[in-house]
Amino acid sequence: MKSSHGLMLLLFLFTTCLCAKGNAESVQYEIAGHKRQAMERYGTSAGANVLLIVLPQDEVTIILLGNTNGVDLGEFRLAIARACIR
Repeated sequence: MKSSHGLMLLLFLFTTCLCAKGNAESVQYEIAGHKRQAMERYGTSAGANVLLIVLPQDEVTIILLGNTNGVDLGEFRLAIARACIR
């Protein structure tokens, strides 16, 4: 598969999954000893999961993609956010 085809497939999966669920949720995390506001949006489609997290205070956006419905992407979100913000 050409890399451009792979990117198009990834974008299709991402947008399809996010459109399948409701609105983003405002949440608060404690990272590096400080409370951080974040916006989260989960999405699912047949055999795929997407989690989009935006931490505006830190100018960080995290996109998690799973190619199975058997993985809870929420388990990984804080670990990745904490690794991005020190």
